[in-house]
Amino acid sequence: MKNLYLLLLFLASLTACGDKEDDAIGLDYPATFTLTKHSTASPVRMFTANGEVKDQAVIRSFTQRINMDYFSLENTVLDISSWSEQVTFLNGTEAEVKTSSRSEGYEVSQKDGDLLLTAKKESTILSPSQTHSSKVATGILKHKPLKYNEVVLPPGSGASSSYTTRAQMVASLKDAEVHLHQLAHALKSGTQTSYSINASKVLNKFDVSGVALLQATDTLLVQEFVMVGEKK
Repeated sequence: MKNLYLLLLFLASLTACGDKEDDAIGLDYPATFTLTKHSTASPVRMFTANGEVKDQAVIRSFTQRINMDYFSLENTVLDISSWSEQVTFLNGTEAEVKTSSRSEGYEVSQKDGDLLLTAKKESTILSPSQTHSSKVATGILKHKPLKYNEVVLPPGSGASSSYTTRAQMVASLKDAEVHLHQLAHALKSGTQTSYSINASKVLNKFDVSGVALLQATDTLLVQEFVMVGEKK
């Protein structure tokens, strides 16, 4: 009986070690990080169909001209502790994100060197016909949005299709911090007298290969930020 007891203890220790090795995040759970600051992670970058524009005076002038609050021409660090937002890793595959108004569960996975947090809750999106600007906006994302169960809608329905998606956040761990990565972009398409500007800010990273989608009359601005969470 004593030998059987020792054998069971040995097998239990092997199982525990195996679970720890499978957990590449390697935190002591639950691990809670409170968002405290928002800072620039890259300068404003500018691209055209001919490649990246390096002239800082041109970049500054264009950024100021389109007058978007999404970009920061200087290195900035903003205090966001008043947001009272937290990310808690419950284990190596689950997390909970709390804001002042709600709490939501996320699945945690690793992809291309990043932590990918995918909401457990699904949403149905009504999608208009895909435009050039929407193709560029998706093409420059390192992690493409989830899109499944797509249904083509009949004419006159106000949208070309509907699909199911789940929100995603791109994160990384650094020492005692979690970094939530944010990408701002603005695409100007058209001539000097007739043009459109489409802009957004998403929790993702920049994929430079997406600039291959730019057309002759396009100018693209991108900048990366991080929201930093400190472990509590």
